[in-house]
Amino acid sequence: MKIDAKLGFDFGVLIVLMVGIIILSVYSLKKIDESINLMVIEGFTKPVIANDFTDQLNLPERSIHNILSLSDRADIQKEAEGIEGARKIVTENIEKLQK
Repeated sequence: MKIDAKLGFDFGVLIVLMVGIIILSVYSLKKIDESINLMVIEGFTKPVIANDFTDQLNLPERSIHNILSLSDRADIQKEAEGIEGARKIVTENIEKLQK
């Protein structure tokens, strides 16, 4: 074989190998993207729900403290409604975390 034929053949082999590596890289990147999306969706929403859960658990304590210090019936009723709202949100968050 002449040198130019050898070089042409080797160049062709390198091009085929590079195309194969590119295809494999694109496939791997798609798999990584799917894994990252799964982590973000499942891994991020649960801590957010848990933080909201903690905030809502602390709300009744503050409301009870406010009820004990208030004298106006309307304000006391408003605080009591806040406790009920927090209870509903806590129940919803427990259901979301159990899914």
